[in-house]
Formats: sequence, structure tokens, C-alpha cells
Amino acid sequence: MASYARRRLAPAEATLRYVRAGSGTIRYLGWLGHQNLGDEAVHQAAARYLAPGTLAWRPERVPSPFGGVAGRLTHTMTMLGGGTLLGGRYIDDFVAAPREQRAVFGSGVIDPAFPHSYRGGAGSLDRWVDAIRDIPVLGVRGPRSQEILAERGVAAEVIGDPVAAYVCPEGHWDPVERTIGLNVGQSNGAVWGSELSLLAGIADSIRALVADGWSVEYYVVWPGDLEVTRMIARDTGTANAPIHTIYVDPEEFLLRSRHLTAFVGLKLHAVALATCAGVPSASIEYHPKCRDFMASIGLDRLVVRSDEISGPAVGELVARLVAEGPAISAAARDRLTDLRALQQAAASRLVALARG
Repeated sequence: MASYARRRLAPAEATLRYVRAGSGTIRYLGWLGHQNLGDEAVHQAAARYLAPGTLAWRPERVPSPFGGVAGRLTHTMTMLGGGTLLGGRYIDDFVAAPREQRAVFGSGVIDPAFPHSYRGGAGSLDRWVDAIRDIPVLGVRGPRSQEILAERGVAAEVIGDPVAAYVCPEGHWDPVERTIGLNVGQSNGAVWGSELSLLAGIADSIRALVADGWSVEYYVVWPGDLEVTRMIARDTGTANAPIHTIYVDPEEFLLRSRHLTAFVGLKLHAVALATCAGVPSASIEYHPKCRDFMASIGLDRLVVRSDEISGPAVGELVARLVAEGPAISAAARDRLTDLRALQQAAASRLVALARG
């Protein structure tokens, strides 16, 4: 996985890898190839649990020279990967596999309470519920995902986000005093409240942190967030602060964040990976998936919703991260380690099914 983790694969090369993997592999469904660190990290995490060459991902757009061969490949299992995919895309690919060959590995469920959940069609969640009923491996990201399915008569196990595979051992976190990591970005308006108000609240929070003597470092995990990050940095007088751009390599994120005193982030997997690095972290819940993850590790008290963000609200979270830092880091590490064990068990079941 190392060479893949350092760069983005072109569609032709990705398809060639898929064809070379051949039949008899486990097909992975997920949004890859777009330099989104979260999606790349959950795919690489899933691959860690399996033997090399076991997991095969087929690009959504297969170049014409490979179309015929790729279309004829068969798989022993089809795995829905991490991300909030239960209720969204990939349903046709998922149901193409026989029910006994379907698996869900740490996916999140769209939340009907979120006004932007049904951009893909209001009936999509019902169709997914039917597709996952009585499948052999059904592990979801967090307790809210589990609750939504239970309300619809489907029992699922919480195994956590697959990035739990990256939880670092005690001692990895080596903080420099009063250095905070920040992740900001945009989501095309799909947030609790107004995205403009959210960005204004984030800017106010950063100004307050700088006034309180904090050094700021920015972490960008998707190219679409880079310009917003630069704008926020200019507007808050932190234009000279480091901006780390990490799009495909989760291990690079773990190394570049280990010195932080604390981390506050918008995007789910920026927060998740900072937590895996041992950094006491808080989440700005722009989307219910953020709280779902934090609840899965018992830290949903360290969440502020995007329509409630303000300088004082973030300041209170940061004060808690500092005051309880070692305890928060240890509790997160213990819970992530437990989730990793559950994921290893789910992966073992999946492999046994794939082997028949």
C-alpha cells in the first residue's frame, strides 16, 4: 500500500490493477481516486486487515480498453467500505452481489434528521435497509448509525470507523506547548445552519485562540478545502502559519500531527486521524457523521454543532482538551484499540466467507 498512499492513481492505472487482481477477490465499494484523505484512509485501513491483493477496487469510470474484461470479473464478496454510504450511492453495485456475499465494514448511515441527507433520493435509505437485512457481516461506524437501522428493524454491530486501524501506541503523541491543529473547509452548503455563519464562527474562534497565545497549524485533507483554508488564514492574521496538505497518506498525517497540544477539526477523518495520533481532539459537527464517530469512541462531549459555533464555544472545548489532555488521549486510544479488535474479527469473518 505504500506506493499507492503517496499519490493519486489515474483511472487507467487503477483499472489495470483491478483487472490484474482478477476474479476471486473481495470487491471494495467506496469513493476513491479523488484525493480525499478520509476515503483513501478507510480503504487503506480495510486493506490492512486482509491479505495483500485480496481487496479490489473498480473505478467508477473504466477506460474503454478495459471495459469488457473488468465487467466479466467476479468476486467472492462485495464490501461496502467506510464513509457515510448507507443511504447513498453504490446501491446498484451492492445488490448485484448475492445477499450471502455482501458485507458492510464500518460504514455510516445517512441521518434522516439532517436536512441534506436525501440529495440522492428520498427512497435510498429504505432500499439500503432491504439490501443489508440478514447479510453475514454488518458493522457500522457508530451508535447513531446503529440506532437508525434498529428503528427500521435491522440489527447492526458498532465496529467503528475503519481508521481505528491506525491507532498509535502510547508515546506517539509528543506535544509542543500551546500548538493547536485546525482543519477547516467547505461542504457545498450541506451543514447544520449556514455555511457562511459556520466559517465566520471558525474565524472568530481562531482570532480568540491567537489572542490567547496559541500557535496555529492548518491541516487540509481534500484539495477543495485549500482555498477556504487560505482565506481563513488571511482573515485571521495567520497567513504565515503552516498549512499541511495531506490528501492520500494517513500515516503522513499521524506523523505531522503528533506534536500538537490539541486539535479542532471540521472534516470527520481529520479529527479521526488526529485522535488516532493520540492528540486530544474536538469536532465541529457540520454533519451528523461527525458526532457518530465521536460517540463511537466515547467523546461526543467534545463536539460543537456547526450552527452553534462561536469563539467562546470553541474556547471552552480547547480549555477542556488542555485540562484533560492526557486522560482524553488515553481514553480515545483504549476505545480505538477495542474497535480495532472488533474490525479484525469482522475482517476474519469476511475472509472466511470469501474462502467458502
